Amino acid sequence: MTPKQMLFVKEYLVDLNATAAARRAGYSEKTAKSIGQENLTKPDIAAAIAEATKKNLDGLDVTTERVLKELARIAFADIRPMFDEDGHLRPMLDLDEDTVRMIGSVEVTKEQSYKRGEDDVITEYITKVRPWDKLGALNTLAKHLRLTTESRVEHTADVTLIELLTGEKPK
Repeated sequence: MTPKQMLFVKEYLVDLNATAAARRAGYSEKTAKSIGQENLTKPDIAAAIAEATKKNLDGLDVTTERVLKELARIAFADIRPMFDEDGHLRPMLDLDEDTVRMIGSVEVTKEQSYKRGEDDVITEYITKVRPWDKLGALNTLAKHLRLTTESRVEHTADVTLIELLTGEKPK
């Protein structure tokens, strides 16, 4: 690889944008788009990108299995463990791992404080808990497992995107 191509690989890993990477690597503005796309098809550049991506993901411990497990947690989440027998939201520390991981955001706002008796000050809070997009996770899993009837695009690449990103063959 040329020094410019090596710089392209480094820049491509920043945002996975071939045109922007070509510009930052020193290719001309006019040819950045075509050179960027062309570089991605060159075996030595594609291999360098795959190797660098695998190193990055290994450091993060990102695997196909972990990604699919997290999607499954969201797709098959049950909100009932978030509540006690009286219908009150349980403290976050009391929730099991699967329930915590299905939560996309939590919003706590103070509503009001009032006295009950001589010394008791009661503060009530409104809490909003939003789970991650369950339908989106189900759709992603269905596509991965090829359960949908959407039109499929066949490809002839030797390496799948999952292999490129994780270094593992999909199961």
